[in-house]
Amino acid sequence: MVCGIIDSDECLISYFNTDNYDICYGVLNRKSGEVLPLGLSTGQVPCTSGGNIIINDYSSFTISIFDPELPDVKKVLAAPSGTELIAPAENSENLYFYSSSGDGEGNVILKLYSYNIESCRLTAEMETELPGEYMFIQSADEYNGVVLLEAVSDTSSRIIIWEPENIGSQHGYTAISGADYSTANIALAQKISEKYSIDVYYGKEGVRHFDNYAVVSETDEKLINNALTALDGFFGKFPTGFFDELTSKTVEYDTIKIYLTGQIVPDLSDKESISDAAAFVTAEYNEQLMVLDITMTDLEKTAAHEFMHIIENAMFDMYYDENGEWRDLEQFRRWDMLNPEGFSYYYTYTDDNGSTLGYDAVDYNGAMYYDGSGIDINTIYFVDGYSMTYPNEDRARIFENIATCSAATLPAYFNGSAMQLKSAYLCACIRECFDCITDDTVLFWENSVNPEYTLDYFRENYDIEAYWEGVAAG
Repeated sequence: MVCGIIDSDECLISYFNTDNYDICYGVLNRKSGEVLPLGLSTGQVPCTSGGNIIINDYSSFTISIFDPELPDVKKVLAAPSGTELIAPAENSENLYFYSSSGDGEGNVILKLYSYNIESCRLTAEMETELPGEYMFIQSADEYNGVVLLEAVSDTSSRIIIWEPENIGSQHGYTAISGADYSTANIALAQKISEKYSIDVYYGKEGVRHFDNYAVVSETDEKLINNALTALDGFFGKFPTGFFDELTSKTVEYDTIKIYLTGQIVPDLSDKESISDAAAFVTAEYNEQLMVLDITMTDLEKTAAHEFMHIIENAMFDMYYDENGEWRDLEQFRRWDMLNPEGFSYYYTYTDDNGSTLGYDAVDYNGAMYYDGSGIDINTIYFVDGYSMTYPNEDRARIFENIATCSAATLPAYFNGSAMQLKSAYLCACIRECFDCITDDTVLFWENSVNPEYTLDYFRENYDIEAYWEGVAAG
């Protein structure tokens, strides 16, 4: 890749060095085709100005300026810690840098610096406040001594114009509104990555191969914004430290990725591929992957359902502590004891015709509660028939409701004794696995749960050994 033009014969390039398997830089002579390698350690692509090569070296917090014809660095100046070099115009006499950081009150402090290339002296600096905790600099350029930066957040984009020659001068204006969803989506995805350590892929980047399913790309920026907003709102309900433990305490899984796509197309050769899937979770090596069809409705509820699968996978993978000792966790071992006597899950998603199982199920589910038959609320054990396919789908159906609905808006049958017990047991098992959840931690998904139903309550009142002896006896 060409990083800059040095003169009519030479240009600065980057290339992959197979000797050290790293990106390296060199000077390409366009006539001879020869490359003079440059031993550069840099966190930022070098640039050129006035025949000089400019390097911002993150490892030493220095700016190196040198003539590509000479083996030694020409000048070195100490860059302010944490600054980014703005590529100067070819005839520029100055170098420009910026840094940004939060002020602890929901704003970003932007600092700008100008240094003279020959003297390496600071010639101008400016500090300004940008509203928005998650605003970041997306691009920065200099032209004829004027610096322009685009600062973006999840709702807007602001152009900052700085004229260092007029010390302290600054102009700022809103270049685009919140209706420009593409800019907002970049900011939202970065916020989710930085705050929750989850990378989100969308548009063309959201399409890749998944076992049992293919996906259609969805590039509508408004739909993408809806999905990112739903994810951000849902993740904001979790306590501090939860997402770190979700990966750091597991044995196998240390990465979570989310793909926002269009229609999900099943592999028809696999009976377990659901024909009308709105989302799914799968695992590859050390990664858990969540895929969402963002053209569907109820995105937050769907995200909550799938994220419960991720939480559960992690919980079942937390069998050793940091010292390598076995952790004796509940891990839903009493779950079957909370179901109707004699009940068994289908342990399949589809019937012999390939249709998704569920809505023609037996009487003890929430769908039946609303059919006008006058069924007793205390005999409702499942949200719907799909909850009866697998125990993890049962738990995910419960979690998607209690994690996205207030107590007042939950389906009425969640007040029944059976659903209260199952909801409480699910919450108690989650509490046990995560150290960030203390006795004082208030969790949104527990707002409808009886606080007396602790894990100790279930251990004292549900004898698991006796239960399995009864199952074995038939």
